[in-house]
This record gives sequence, structure tokens and C-alpha cells, in this order.
Amino acid sequence: MLLIKTGYKVGDLVSVKIVTAEEIIARLKEETDTSYTFERPVSLVPGPKGMSIVPYLMTADVAESMTLDKTKVITVAKTNKEIETSYIQATTGISI
Repeated sequence: MLLIKTGYKVGDLVSVKIVTAEEIIARLKEETDTSYTFERPVSLVPGPKGMSIVPYLMTADVAESMTLDKTKVITVAKTNKEIETSYIQATTGISI
């Protein structure tokens, strides 16, 4: 079953579950009928001190956007505040 909620705005931080079961956290840059474009996509990975935020594509230029075909997306949801704070710290160095 495909669950897609519309109404996210450009600039919103969203959590995306894709068909490979991976979860991506990123800023929504653009949405078309067929794709999403994200800025600074990251993933959560377990580490020795709990979950860590790492780049989704380890070898990609983080300044570049990533486009994902909507047929590969299971769901998109607004990222919770705790993870949003961690995302901002990890991607900008700004402590909130």
C-alpha cells in the first residue's frame, strides 16, 4: 500500500521511507508529479552511543540535491522535532 500525504512545502524537513526500507531525512526542495527533490539527505544509523546522522549518499557532494522517483517512495512524513534539531546540528553546525 502506498501512502502519500500531500501538502508539504518547499523547505520542510521530511522523513521519507523508500521501497528498500531505508529512511531518508531531508529538506524538500521540489515536488513534481513524478519525483521529489531533496536537499542534504541524511540517514540515521546505530552507533556505539545511540543513533547517529550520516549522509544518505556517502560519496556524493552534500551541496548537490538528490532526486527520487515517487514510485520508489512508500511514505513521506514531517520529521519530529527531536530529529529536526539533530538534523540542523549535523548539517549546519548550529546548536539549538
